[in-house]
Amino acid sequence: MTEQQDKTEWLYVIVCNPGAEEFFLGLHDQKQSTDFIPVFKSREDADRCFFSISSHQVKKHEVQAVHIEELVATCTNNGFLIALVDHEGNILKQFG
Repeated sequence: MTEQQDKTEWLYVIVCNPGAEEFFLGLHDQKQSTDFIPVFKSREDADRCFFSISSHQVKKHEVQAVHIEELVATCTNNGFLIALVDHEGNILKQFG
C-alpha cells in the first residue's frame, strides 16, 4: 500500500461479539511468533474467510469497515500487526 492509500483507505475487519464487548478478531502466527489482525479488501472476502481462519468459539461476529488510520492506532496500542488476507485466508502483506 502506498502512503496516499494508507491515509484514505478503508479495510474490512471481523468484529467478534459486536456491541459493548466487541473486539477485532486477532490471530497468532506461530511460525513468525507474531499476533495480527486479519484485514480484507472487501466485505465478501472477510465473510468467505471467517470460518477457515477462526479458531475461536465466537457466538456472534460481523464484518465492519474500519479506516486504516484507526486500525493502525488500535493495533499498535495493543501489540498487533495488520495482515492483508485474501478470501482463502492467505496472508498477502503484513504491516503496522
